[in-house]
Order: sequence, then structure tokens, then C-alpha cells
Amino acid sequence: MSEQDTKQFTENLPIIIVGHVDHGKSTLIGRLLCETGNVPQEKFQELQRLAESEGREFEYSSLLDYLEEERKEGRTIDIAHTYFQANKRNYIVIDSPGHHEFLKKMITGASQAEAAILLIDIQQGICEQTRRHCYILSLLGIEQIAVLVNKMDLVEYSQSAFGQMTTEILEELSSLNLKAADIIPVSAKNGDNIVQTSHNMPWYTGPTALSTLGGFGKKDIADTHLRFPIQGAFDIDGQTHAVGRIESGVLKKGQTVHIYPDNKECKVLSIKKFQQEKIDEVHAGECVGVLLEGIVPQRGNVVTDVIPCRVGRSFRAHVFCLENTPLDINANFEWKCTTQEATARIQTIYNKFDPAFVSIDKSNSKQILPGEVAEVEITLNTDSLYDRFSEIPELGRFVFEISGNPVAGGVIL
Repeated sequence: MSEQDTKQFTENLPIIIVGHVDHGKSTLIGRLLCETGNVPQEKFQELQRLAESEGREFEYSSLLDYLEEERKEGRTIDIAHTYFQANKRNYIVIDSPGHHEFLKKMITGASQAEAAILLIDIQQGICEQTRRHCYILSLLGIEQIAVLVNKMDLVEYSQSAFGQMTTEILEELSSLNLKAADIIPVSAKNGDNIVQTSHNMPWYTGPTALSTLGGFGKKDIADTHLRFPIQGAFDIDGQTHAVGRIESGVLKKGQTVHIYPDNKECKVLSIKKFQQEKIDEVHAGECVGVLLEGIVPQRGNVVTDVIPCRVGRSFRAHVFCLENTPLDINANFEWKCTTQEATARIQTIYNKFDPAFVSIDKSNSKQILPGEVAEVEITLNTDSLYDRFSEIPELGRFVFEISGNPVAGGVIL
């Protein structure tokens, strides 16, 4: 899909499709793309003819290979995401080859899903990877979840098999305080209950997968408090402006704001945007230059609209290894949260566990091993502003780096 195509609708909903390997994710994405009219008919027919000429069955997952060719030729917006339009909105499907990469993208800010499809093979059931994905959805506060029980054709569309799997899914989700908007029996291969209601399962009277996605809402980060991390100071028309991206809330000309971590109060004298004039108000997601009265802006400062904010040198968080090297207690890391930087240490490890297993290690641990999640106390060497991830994600997530390389990520509790 071209960039021009995505501008037909103004609302974007980023979704993540997660599931154990071989549970049918690529087939599901291909089916959604095709049945929502996001693949040219001539290209679809060409791929069908190619499969027939090679003596093999056409697979909807092959549509992703077609998209990969488009990416290589520069005809799509971005190399990490797949796009489709339906329900008068743009859906952005975040690529997640595994829980490790999914977690890394979400924590580092490369992607921010607002809804999820959890795909489960009716024959294989809930696997180790499934449990890890469920835990990550819980940890990151993704509350809009559609569960698709796939490959129903392999159990002859059995209502009893679906009922048994539904019981297991509800137990798993409940253990993590997650709720599914709907649990839907589907066959991505045959198209049952993906976009159109299946005639093979007359006993199922709930919504299709696409209908459930259409009921998901878009989170409005403009309704939260203002957070404007300053990336740098630049001269615009002979005056020094703070330049950066509005991460949440609204910034208005003439507004009284506070500059953290020093809690200086000032007024917004003017707002600049590239090739735009007379700007009185900007919103989350916009990159701007702001002239602040009596303030020399510095990278790492954060502009806010309220006091007090959470400013300090110590906080509790969940931390995950992003590499194969253990994290040692009291080792020094480079802490980065938006444009803020500090030297950080893991002061205390309260507990840790692997999301795929039930047991929790509450011993006096000195290391966080790859694959583990730990609840920890973190200390910084300087005052910084931070928020709970559940409230303002951009100021509630961070990375640890060593020599510029991300080694861990975390969310603030």
C-alpha cells in the first residue's frame, strides 16, 4: 500500500498479531489483506496462477512475499509494518517475528501497539511462546485483545473442541488479569470468520475477526498531561527555540508551563512548525519548535503543564534482558528515557521469573538472566522526570545501554 493510499482515512490503529510459531500468523495477515481489498486483484490472480503452474496449493501467506517485493522497490511506507484499510481506518500490523523482537520494539519505542490479536492453533493449544506473549500484553497494558482459535478446519469445525480450548484460554488470560474482547473460532486458510461469517460453524453466532477489530477504540494521548521532551535548542528567526516532539497532551501559545527537572515556570511565546505560520496549538505526535520566555532550553529538559510531576532518582520498574548477556545488580548502565539520559544501577531485585513458567523466584537474586522479567528498584545519578507506563507510555519506558548498545528495556510501575 502506498503512503497516499493510507491518507484516505485519518485514524490509524496499530495492532500486534502474536502467537506461537506455525500457528498461522502469516496466513491470517494475508487473508485479511486480500479480503479487505488491499491486494490488487490482478496480483492475487497472478500468484494463484503461479502456484498452479508449480503444482502446489496457493497459500495466503505468499501475499506477504509480494509485499516484501514492494518494500524492496520502495513502494510501501515502512519496512517493519504491514498496512490494510477497513472499517474506515488504517490498521498498522506490527511485525513481530518473536516475543524477543516484539518486546524490544515496544520498549524502545519503535512500535506502540494499541490492540492485539492472539492467535492459537486449536490442535497445539497454548504453548510456551503463547504464554510469553500473553504476559507481555499484560505487562505493556494492552487491553484490547481479540483471541482467534485458528485451524478449526483440522478438527472438522468441532464446537466441543472450541469449547474446551475456550476454557483453557480464559484460565490463562485470567491468571494475568487479561480479558478477551472476543474468542473467535477461525480458519485463516479457508477464510472462516475472518471477514465473512462462516457457514461451516453455524453454532457460532459471535462477530468475525474484522468486526472485533472494528470495535476497538483509538487511545487519545491528547487527553493526558503535556509531555514535551526537548531534543535540542536551535536558532529560528534569530531566537533560540526548544525543538522536539510532543509526546502527550496539548501545547498552546501563551500557556504557562513548567520545565523539569528544575521546575522552572515560564510562558510559551510562540510555536513554530516547518512551512506553517500562526500556530496557536499543537498536539501529541507533532514535531515543533517552541520559544519559551526567559528559558535557555537544554536537551533532556521536559516541558509539562502541571505540577507536581514524578521527579526523582529512584523508582520501581519491570526490566527485561534484550540481549543474551545477564544484567548484574549494581552494574552501571546508560539510562535513556525519551531525551533524558543518566547513569543507572539496579539497586534491588525484588523478584524475577520467565513468563513461560508459573514459578516466581523471590530469592536474593544478583542477576537477571536472558528470558527473565524482573521487578526491580532502579537508582539514577541525577534527577529525572518519569511517569507510569500505564499512564504516559513515552515517559514510562526506558532502555539500558552499554557503549551505545541497548541491553535491556523496562517499564516504570
